[in-house]
Amino acid sequence: MRHDADELKESLSVDDIKLLLTELGAEHIHYNVNRDELITNTICHNHSGGSHKLYYKPSKYSFHCFTECGCSFNIYNLVEKVFNLRGKEIRFPQIIEFVASKTGKSKNIFGQGFLIPDEPKRNEELDWMNKLSKRKKVELSEPTFHSDKILEVFSKRHHESFYNDGISLEVLNAYEVKFYDKENAVIVPHRFHSNGKIVGIKMRNLDAWKIENGYKYIPVKVQDTLYNHPSYSNLYGLYQNKENIKRMKKVAIFESEKSVMQCATMFGHENNFTTALSGKNISQNQIDMLLELDIDEVIICMDKMYEDPKSDEALRYAAKILEMGRRFSKYVRVFTTWDLHGLIGYKESPSDRGKEVLMRLMKEKQEILNIE
Repeated sequence: MRHDADELKESLSVDDIKLLLTELGAEHIHYNVNRDELITNTICHNHSGGSHKLYYKPSKYSFHCFTECGCSFNIYNLVEKVFNLRGKEIRFPQIIEFVASKTGKSKNIFGQGFLIPDEPKRNEELDWMNKLSKRKKVELSEPTFHSDKILEVFSKRHHESFYNDGISLEVLNAYEVKFYDKENAVIVPHRFHSNGKIVGIKMRNLDAWKIENGYKYIPVKVQDTLYNHPSYSNLYGLYQNKENIKRMKKVAIFESEKSVMQCATMFGHENNFTTALSGKNISQNQIDMLLELDIDEVIICMDKMYEDPKSDEALRYAAKILEMGRRFSKYVRVFTTWDLHGLIGYKESPSDRGKEVLMRLMKEKQEILNIE
C-alpha cells in the first residue's frame, strides 16, 4: 500500500512544481516541452542565484542537480534542503503540509495532516519518539483461561453509572457487564481475541475511597483466584468486533472498555469497529493483532490529556500520539482525533459526549503521516 506522501508527490503537475519552485525562491524557471523537463537555478544549495543546473523530470517526479549536489531527489527533499539552507529545521509532516497547502491539495489529497502545534526545534519527547520506530514484541506466555461459570457469581443487574455514560441495556448484556454486590463494583469480562474465552475480569469500583487511592479499575479476585491478565496481550472488544473490523478494513482504538460499549450503543453492533487498550499504551503484540486483520486504516481515539491545544501539555501529549501512530503508519493510513474546539473535557474520551460530538471529531480527524 502506498502512503499519501507518494500520492501527493505524483499528483503534482508541472504548474504545481513551478509554483513550489517560485515559493522556494527559484528564478527563471524554464520548461523544455521536447525533453519534458523543468530547468531552474540551483536553489538546492544556493541562497540566491546559482547556475541553471537544477532539472526536474515530471515522469520520474525527481530533481537532479548537475553541480554541487550531484544527486537526484524529490520535491520533499528539495523543500527540506531550502529550509535548512535558510537555517530553519522542518520535519516531514510540515514538508507535506507546505507542499499540499501551496498547491491547494491539502483537503482532497489527505486532509490536514496531524502536526504538533507550535513545535519547537527539539525537545526530549520528540527525540525519544524518533528512536522508537519499532518496539520489540514481548514473548507471550500461554494465557490462563477461565470457565464462563465464574460469571454466575455476579449479579445481572446494572449500575446506573453505565447508563449515565450512554450505554444501552442491550449493549451491557451483549458485553456481559454485571455487578459485584460484595465489592460495590461493576464487572467487565475480557474475552481473548482469538478464541473468545474469558482471559480476565475487571471491576470498576464505585466506592470513592478506592477511586481516590488509584483503584478505579482493578482485576477481580474471587476467593483465592485473581482474574487478571497482561493488558498488552489482548485488546478489549476485538473478539466481539473482529469481523466488523475485517469487513470495514479499519479500526478505532480507544483507551477504555466503556468507549467500545458507547460506540456499540451509538452505531449498532454491526457497525462497531472499535477496540480498547485498557490503558494508555500500545504493545507490539496489539499492533500485530490488528495488522493481521488486513486493515487499511487506524484511528487513534485516546482520552484528551490537555486543556489548551497549543500548550506545552498538548505538545507533550501530541508527541506520544505521534509515536503511537507512526508504529502503524509504515503499513496503513493512521488518523487521530484531536480536539481543537473544546468539544470534550479534560481526560474525557472522544466517545463520552455522545454521537454528534464523536462524529464531528471523526470528520475532523488528523492524519499521522509516515516519516520514513
